[in-house]
Amino acid sequence: MMRTAGLTLGLVGVMVVSGCSTLGAKSAGQKLDPWENWNRKVFTFNEDLDAAVLKPVATVYSKFVPQLVRRGVDNFFGNASSRNSASALAHIDEAVELAGPLSDKKYSFDALSVKGQILIRQGNLAAAADILNRALALAPELKVEKLFYAYLDRGDVYNQLANKCD
Repeated sequence: MMRTAGLTLGLVGVMVVSGCSTLGAKSAGQKLDPWENWNRKVFTFNEDLDAAVLKPVATVYSKFVPQLVRRGVDNFFGNASSRNSASALAHIDEAVELAGPLSDKKYSFDALSVKGQILIRQGNLAAAADILNRALALAPELKVEKLFYAYLDRGDVYNQLANKCD
């Protein structure tokens, strides 16, 4: 009896809420989008950003960066975004190894940060946390804007780990 009453009450609630979506419509079949004004502003902003910044940057990139370098960048990100990112991870491991002995620790930090991002994408959160901690150990030698993204990545890993524990 109690379960039936709860089910009926829930069904009535869903019908009432769904009726609100057509409130204020100008015609019977028209539904209002409460976010339409915001969506139009965001769309306009994105179009303007594309025209003013992204397209000119892409044009300069394609004109001045050699084809061989562009192909390498494309291959790297293609490998990193694929389900099997073992190839990208192998290249990053090599970059980490090459950057280790350099005096400018920025290269080590960048390589470790990218490796952490690939491990996150693979779902290997424990290894990603370890790698990002290694990257942050280089913190005293880096600029603040680099650290911001490193802490952001590490926070994301810890958040995902916490969600897995729940």
